[in-house]
Amino acid sequence: MVESPDKPARRNILNYMLGAGTAATLGAILYHLLTTRQPYEDTHVAAAEARYRQRSEVRLRAHARALGYHLVPAAPVAGGVS
Repeated sequence: MVESPDKPARRNILNYMLGAGTAATLGAILYHLLTTRQPYEDTHVAAAEARYRQRSEVRLRAHARALGYHLVPAAPVAGGVS
């Protein structure tokens, strides 16, 4: 199979715009969808967001501790807006 001359340029643009990891992830998802003909299910997205939030909180607490601060949870605000 011969690649068109502009295909690497498109891939480089995607890598630049989305980041190499994001472009590779989107490519892998698209490849899987096209080869298996299964619908896309993003059941793992909520779990990934929860892991990201927890890692962010751990980093924030470590950074605050390094600066001499101690973080405490905020009290809930009536109406749900903080």
